[in-house]
Amino acid sequence: MFDSNPFIFKAVCLLILLRSFDAQEKKCLGREPQELEDGCTIIETKPLVFKGTQSEAVIRTKVAKIHEIYAGLEIIETDYENFDFLNKTLRVLKNSEGAAITIRKNTKLKRLGFWALSTLEAKKDGAIVIIDKDPFAQFAEKDRDALRDMKHLEFLSRIGVDPDNQCPQKFAEIVGYEEKVPFHNYWVPLTIVGVIGIIVVLGMVVWRTRTKKALKAKKAESPQPKDLEKKTDGGEGVPEKAVSMQGKVAPAEDPKNK
Repeated sequence: MFDSNPFIFKAVCLLILLRSFDAQEKKCLGREPQELEDGCTIIETKPLVFKGTQSEAVIRTKVAKIHEIYAGLEIIETDYENFDFLNKTLRVLKNSEGAAITIRKNTKLKRLGFWALSTLEAKKDGAIVIIDKDPFAQFAEKDRDALRDMKHLEFLSRIGVDPDNQCPQKFAEIVGYEEKVPFHNYWVPLTIVGVIGIIVVLGMVVWRTRTKKALKAKKAESPQPKDLEKKTDGGEGVPEKAVSMQGKVAPAEDPKNK
């Protein structure tokens, strides 16, 4: 039968292959990676949530086979610098109920690794990516690699979209982040101001000390009134009264008094 109709043979082989492939898939309810069952390949119903600081070894083991997510991905309050857990496996990332990717309140996030991804979709009237109170928004504007990651995701979100569409879906929404300068960035200016202050204070102390010494030395060199009186009494000089009398002429004697 198969020899006479090769099309039927190919169809049967394809059906067997599809069933075999489907048997290898394991669908799991979205949650935090460490709580997933082993061997999950498809995440559905609820988002896959990376939250807080967890063992990277455990997380990589749990998400090693995940290649499709249909309820979104969330990265919340982590201290990861490079999010690359799904870099080589994830091919489909969708969320019909909200954003495909939510990034919220992470402290060090600098890179997003989704280089195997081919499909990125979110709720039609919402943003593809939401960055909520996260410094990654400002970092992506300054760092070339982070900006490239975002441009790659934006490109994926535009695949299949009419280029002439005047109202394309919003790619990224940034929610209420105020950039705060880390305290350690103040150390340099504070140190400079402190050093200048110390130099000024020391300069004033040195100047005042030298001024006092100079005044004392000048006062010690100038003769004092008591010293002049001592010189006069010792016969070394002529008294001021005697000097004044030597310059005067004695008055003539009146003849009547004789």
